[in-house]
Amino acid sequence: MKVNKQIGNFVTRNVRVALMLAMLFPALTFAQNGKLVLSFENTFGAEPLAFDKEYTNAHGENLRFTLLNYFISNIKLTRTDGSVYAVPQDSCYFLVRHSVPETHKIELTVPEGKYSSLTFLIGVDSLRSTQGPEKRQGVLDVGAGARGMYWQWNSGYIFFKMEGKSKSLPDSTRNGFYYHIGGYGGFDSKTLNCIRYRTLTFEKLKVSEKKTAQVNVTFDASKFFSAQTPIKVTEKRSIMGGPVSVKIADNYKDIFSLSGVIYSRMKK
Repeated sequence: MKVNKQIGNFVTRNVRVALMLAMLFPALTFAQNGKLVLSFENTFGAEPLAFDKEYTNAHGENLRFTLLNYFISNIKLTRTDGSVYAVPQDSCYFLVRHSVPETHKIELTVPEGKYSSLTFLIGVDSLRSTQGPEKRQGVLDVGAGARGMYWQWNSGYIFFKMEGKSKSLPDSTRNGFYYHIGGYGGFDSKTLNCIRYRTLTFEKLKVSEKKTAQVNVTFDASKFFSAQTPIKVTEKRSIMGGPVSVKIADNYKDIFSLSGVIYSRMKK
C-alpha cells in the first residue's frame, strides 16, 4: 500500500509539473503550423515563358523553347531571430516542369512565425543521389517521376534541363540547343559539382494558421544567356557536362529572384 501511495504521489507531482509547463510555455506544447506556398514562374524578360513563342536573347539570337525542367530541394527558412527551420528532407524534393503547371507550386507546412529568408537547392544533394531506390521515390523515381531527368550512363540526376530550337543555328543541327546540367561532386572520385543553393531575402514573411503565405519566385530565362558567363547558342548549343556546365550552374542560380509575397485567408 505504501509503495502504491508513493507511486501515486510521484504521478501527481509530474502531472502538476506538466500542467505548469503547459501554462508557462504554451508555444512549446501547442505549436501551430501554417501553410507556405512557393510559386515558381518561368519568364523571358517581362513575359511569361511560352513554348509556342519565339524570343531573341541578348546576343540577337532567335530562340524557341521546347523544354524547361529543374529540381528544387533542401528548403530552409531563416527566422527573424536567426534560427533556421529545415523542411524534413524526406518530403523536400520537387521537380518543376514548365509543361506541367501544377508542379509550379510547392505547398509546405511550416511552423508559425516571422521569416527573413528562404534557401533552396537547385538540384539533388549528393547524399540522396547515392542512396538506394527506396529513398528515391516520387519525383526522384528514375523510372517514373524523374523520367527524363536522370543520366543512366552517368548514374546521376539532371538538375536543370533546357531545350529548344533556334533559327540562328544551321539546318545541319536541326536548329536544336540542349543544356542538361548535373553532377554532385562524385561518389568515390572527384567529379564536377553543379550543386547550387539560392537564398532569397524578405523584408518580412509571416506564416500563420489563419492565412496562406505565397512566395512568388521568378526564373527569367532571358538572363540565362547573359548572366555571369554569356552563353551563345551559336557557340555552345549542346552542354551535357564539362567545365562549361559549372559556369551554366552559376548562371541559372543567380537568375532565380523574389517577385513578391501575397497572403490569402485559409479556407475553412
